Amino acid sequence: MNTFDAVLFDLDGTLVVDEQGLEEIHAGVFDRVDVDPFFDPADMRAVDFHSLPEVDATGDRAFYEAVYRAVIETVGGDPSLAPRLAAANAEVVDHTAVSLREGAASALAAAADDGSVGLVTNGRRETQTTKLDAVGIRDAFAVELYCHPEGDAPGKPSPEPVQRAAAALDTTPERVLLVGNSLHDDVGGARAAGAASAWVPRDDATDDPDPTPDYRLGSLAELASVL
Repeated sequence: MNTFDAVLFDLDGTLVVDEQGLEEIHAGVFDRVDVDPFFDPADMRAVDFHSLPEVDATGDRAFYEAVYRAVIETVGGDPSLAPRLAAANAEVVDHTAVSLREGAASALAAAADDGSVGLVTNGRRETQTTKLDAVGIRDAFAVELYCHPEGDAPGKPSPEPVQRAAAALDTTPERVLLVGNSLHDDVGGARAAGAASAWVPRDDATDDPDPTPDYRLGSLAELASVL
């Protein structure tokens, strides 16, 4: 008997990784607005995205405008620059500049051999499907949920994405494993829905993860060992 009926994967940072560095994007953004950089990429990384006001369906640009406003408020600067910075960000970021994370192909194959496979990703459909096409895994999933305020479901860690994916795969959250790199979104979302979680950290590994995942994987290639 299989341990799980279905495996759900997060996308960003889990199955795919960005090839564009934040430093490259940062330099390109300020070059386009023709303003000397008055904060660093580290200031962007320090923003708690989950504390930002919820943005609406205007998409990635609205999200980044909120991020830039938060940074400007922290470091000081002209808040009227936030929309210009966000518009420049949309021009600079290349959503095709992604690659499969090491072990992703074997993890997807192991999940498919074990049961149903789904995708539950925060982000807009157009943005995320561009990434799927770029790495050649567009057809790897029996169900896909693109989660944002006006998407298929609210963003993780809301339990709704996992609940809806489980229902679409004709099972229950208790028979689902969610694989992701984010403790807050993926492990938290799985726990809220009553599903199991497999955490695959990248640069944010910690010996005392909170919330605690059911499984901690050193790489995606280890997924087969828990199925």
